[in-house]
Amino acid sequence: MFRKTIIPIEREPGLAGQKNSPLKAIEKKELTTDRVGVFHVPQGNTTRGVNAYIVKYLLAHARSRGWKRLLDIPCGNGLFAQTVKMHVGMDVLGADILLDPKYLSEKFYQRIDAASPCIDQGKHPNFDVVTCISGIMEFGNTSRFLDFCHENLADGGGLIVSNDSVQTLQDRIMFFFLGRTRRQKLLRLQGENIWNLFPMGMMIRLLQDSGFKVEGIEYFVGKRRNYWMLLPSIFLYPFQLAYIVFSGFAEKYNLKGDLKFKMYPFRSMYCTHYVVVCRKSSDI
Repeated sequence: MFRKTIIPIEREPGLAGQKNSPLKAIEKKELTTDRVGVFHVPQGNTTRGVNAYIVKYLLAHARSRGWKRLLDIPCGNGLFAQTVKMHVGMDVLGADILLDPKYLSEKFYQRIDAASPCIDQGKHPNFDVVTCISGIMEFGNTSRFLDFCHENLADGGGLIVSNDSVQTLQDRIMFFFLGRTRRQKLLRLQGENIWNLFPMGMMIRLLQDSGFKVEGIEYFVGKRRNYWMLLPSIFLYPFQLAYIVFSGFAEKYNLKGDLKFKMYPFRSMYCTHYVVVCRKSSDI
């Protein structure tokens, strides 16, 4: 289990907002950290434990696979990219629509257009890893974005994508009674952000279509209050599992091996966020 605490995070020199200023609620959440080994990993603007899991994955595999360069897109305020640079030892580049991320200097940042992301290949040759943490729903054309990731990855490079799950037990109950899910409201304010929602099946299909081979899928609970779904899930998951086992009679698909079981484990019933780890492949 990760230990949770709040500590100040070192900022890159010359950044806007470096003077003393009160932390807002979102900043307090981002600076809440999980301990990995002897150092702390900021939670960032995602579910608790996600950034820590990805950092542990990079620590375990980056050196053995020769991964040296990482692109974090969208990088937000740059906390994750800074953490990777400091503790994993990789060269990093953060990309986002922000003018001036708080925790990355200009040297490690490139501003992009979310509708058509583009990285200057002259200054930034292919990356070994691309991370897209809680941000894939922000791009206007998801297939084009994943193609962009594939083009900017070196052969054998890794893509790590995380996103909110919309298929938890709570989502299913809300949709049955209210016609909405946790993330998809029934009514919206004018001018309110509208995100692209990706059920697990759609996410895997998009990744495979863009030339990625799925290596692993991990689910995260997020908040303790979500554990209320655990007990009813014990009784309901056998029906889900039976459908997965005999899904070939009801649906056509071309998933290989045990991938469909990785997509919908028991944890998918009550965990609100998922991480998909992929490798660039030319065989798909």
